[in-house]
Amino acid sequence: MASLTITINTPALTSGQYIKERHRQLPAGAWSSVTNRTNATFTLAGITPGDYQFEFILVKADGTNCQAKYYTYTVTEAQEFECITFTVTQQSNPDKLKIAYTLPVGYVAPACGYTVGYRIGHTGAYIETRYTALPASPFYIPLPFGGQDLDVRITADQCDAAKICFDETVPKPPVVPCSPMGNFKFTITPLEGNNQFGNRTFKCTLTGTQSSTPTTAITLHLTQVYVVAPATAWSTVLTLSGLPTSSFSISFNLTFNHNIGLVNTYYWDASFVDACGFNQLIHLNYP
Repeated sequence: MASLTITINTPALTSGQYIKERHRQLPAGAWSSVTNRTNATFTLAGITPGDYQFEFILVKADGTNCQAKYYTYTVTEAQEFECITFTVTQQSNPDKLKIAYTLPVGYVAPACGYTVGYRIGHTGAYIETRYTALPASPFYIPLPFGGQDLDVRITADQCDAAKICFDETVPKPPVVPCSPMGNFKFTITPLEGNNQFGNRTFKCTLTGTQSSTPTTAITLHLTQVYVVAPATAWSTVLTLSGLPTSSFSISFNLTFNHNIGLVNTYYWDASFVDACGFNQLIHLNYP
């Protein structure tokens, strides 16, 4: 069997116009039923190779039929399509399918493109993405979930037939342990000219090493501890963003109401959660 793809470019149809089309196999085949066409491309699938005659009649917006136009065309047997080799893997952060391939010399794409589908387990419908032409290799398909083995199928569509080029279970990506942030150093320096007995401002500098999944922002909880009057212990929450993806050093100013420590020293607990989900706790004191 074969297929034939047709586009009627002329005339460019206006509102209310269409083209009546029918065809038959020569020399004496019966005419097909009439189909109303537009300028959009259409495909005659599953037809027998041979010589065909086509009849096209333009119908105007008022219903008037123009004179019929006749054309002949020889339909040849479709060549057997050869699949290319696909390599499919899952990736995380974010979850996606990675699809890679190499085109051989003389590659001819399937007439109606490719369909990539995946599903969880070995039953149920595939979630499909259709391509009229393959994106450049490698290309990616986002996944709404991760951490599960997937059945993946890639089908080449020849319009009147389809050929499966890839049909395998793609394992979930390996779990890579996340290394938390560490090597912290918190430097606290009082700014000159501040009231020693009321509100006081300190310059704070936090240095450390990044987590393996970079922490780009932290919500820092600071609470004064070991104070003379615990009920009036000072606390605040800061959002620090724009952290570098490697070792980092960030500075900020803190102003708090004076509440001297039990031994004339200021003490704080600083805590935050990094991108690995690790709860970091740092104990500070001045002087």
